[in-house]
Amino acid sequence: MVVLEGYCDSDWANDLETRRSTTGFMFTLAGDAVS
Repeated sequence: MVVLEGYCDSDWANDLETRRSTTGFMFTLAGDAVS
């Protein structure tokens, strides 16, 4: 069976210069990262 998994994370206003939030995400298909 092939499994697709997704992960995401965010950081609320941690950029000290701009005070903007950042978000990142990643997907894996059968255990390997895909873009």
